[in-house]
Amino acid sequence: MKKFFLNLFVLSALVLTSSCSSDDDGGTTDANVVGTWQLTSLLTETSIDIDNNGTASNDLLIESDCYLNETISFGANGTGTINTNSYLDVEAELVVGTTDEFTYTINCFIEEDTYSMSYTVSGNTVTVIDEDMFTVIATVSGNTMTFVIPEGYEILDDNFEVVVEEDLTFVYTKQ
Repeated sequence: MKKFFLNLFVLSALVLTSSCSSDDDGGTTDANVVGTWQLTSLLTETSIDIDNNGTASNDLLIESDCYLNETISFGANGTGTINTNSYLDVEAELVVGTTDEFTYTINCFIEEDTYSMSYTVSGNTVTVIDEDMFTVIATVSGNTMTFVIPEGYEILDDNFEVVVEEDLTFVYTKQ
């Protein structure tokens, strides 16, 4: 039985900074990101049933017990921290006699980390830079912050060759 491995690359650090100018942008108001934001959805493009409960979802928070208390804290000085406490490992096995049906084994590994970040805000766009200089662009709408990691979700075959590559969307809600 051919095995496939699902690797989830989760952003390990975000950086957001805010700008508070109302006289240089024609009246545009910058989003207020200062405070703590909690991860509330981790979305793939394709729905899958990795918890094998009979219902597929494209939200990895619904499909697993991982990533439940991931937060980003934005300070008023353009710096902040990213707090992670787990990561998901998914093994997918092709069902015998099929070409596109899988059974999944999932493991959530506890691993607590805190990362430093910096950020800037322009209107509803937040640019986050982590301590490794990785940059992510987020969009804020009310109390929701969303950012997309292009090709951040991969399924690898048993030779570790990529067979599926999808964007991964992180949705945070201000606490």
